[in-house]
Amino acid sequence: MEVIIAALAAGAGIGVSGVATEAVQDSYAAFKALLLRRLAGHPAGGSIETRLIDSGAAADDRIVHAAQELLRLTGSPVPARPSVTVNGGQGVMVGDGNTQHNRFG
Repeated sequence: MEVIIAALAAGAGIGVSGVATEAVQDSYAAFKALLLRRLAGHPAGGSIETRLIDSGAAADDRIVHAAQELLRLTGSPVPARPSVTVNGGQGVMVGDGNTQHNRFG
């Protein structure tokens, strides 16, 4: 999801600067079209994170790859996924949009 949000920010910068190459403009247009198609029919409102999860956009490989390509072309850094090491943990979750019910004892 972080890569999609970073690409949205990069795309906003493209629109403001007006000096993007044709490849960057085409990449942003393709990314935006995929994202808008995925968000269509889902209610507006709430945080962007919630909308990306609820619509399935956060897990859509085509959208993620389009976002990565846009960031590559603009020279923007691709956000890294966190690395987590847990020793002896109970009830540990890593990721977006998880639900967990624990009963210890």
